[in-house]
Amino acid sequence: MIGTNKEQYRLAATKRYLKLDLNSEQKLDALAMLASTITQTPVAFITLMDKEIQWMRSCHGYQVDQMPVETSFCKHTIQQDEIFEVSDTFENPQFSHYPVLHTNPAARFYAGTPLKSYDGYNVGTLCVMDIQPKELSDEQKKCLLSFVTKTKIMIKIYYYSFFIEMILVVFCRALCD
Repeated sequence: MIGTNKEQYRLAATKRYLKLDLNSEQKLDALAMLASTITQTPVAFITLMDKEIQWMRSCHGYQVDQMPVETSFCKHTIQQDEIFEVSDTFENPQFSHYPVLHTNPAARFYAGTPLKSYDGYNVGTLCVMDIQPKELSDEQKKCLLSFVTKTKIMIKIYYYSFFIEMILVVFCRALCD
């Protein structure tokens, strides 16, 4: 997998983002819906990847809170800096043991792009899935990359807001003492 030190830093970056309450964020849901619409796929997720669990922070077309990293397509996505696409998951022996191929009808096609933290670690993904094999067009790939950029900006704003709020709490407590 990923080099040990790099993976430790990536996990630390992921934990920072897991502290944020992004599950109820409608703007992320809108980006997932747009990614699904533009790529003409029924399912889209915005995820964060911990060591063993992939946390879905936004879902469109299929509702799930988490899944094991070990059998996640997104674990391959976070190991690179570009779009990872599997045009037909059923034809790829690397994924034949993945439970989502046998229990989820929306797992025949997968495309995802890494979601980077402000300090450059791949902490999650923006991904789309379909029930039939396909390939994204160049224009759809450009749009997916644009959506992940907007997602990174939104999450960065939430992270900095959270950090500022913590500083204000500490500062207010210090003034009250």
